[in-house]
Amino acid sequence: MKQVYKETLHQDYGQFFTISRELYREETEHQELVIFENAVFGKVLALDGIIQTTTGTTTSITRCWCMSPCLPTARPATS
Repeated sequence: MKQVYKETLHQDYGQFFTISRELYREETEHQELVIFENAVFGKVLALDGIIQTTTGTTTSITRCWCMSPCLPTARPATS
């Protein structure tokens, strides 16, 4: 049976990830940290039951971080 990681962000909605391989797990007095590999999303980082980032989505997330400051600008500068 495959191991599954269930995200716990919302009570009535969630997502789950099949764990190909667990790379790291530590629970401290401040947080629970889990890093695992998933066949679709690559390496996945979760803190306190909430997915933070994956190597499979870093490109799309980076675009959001880079483009968001341009949205309120009427005429963003181009290079």
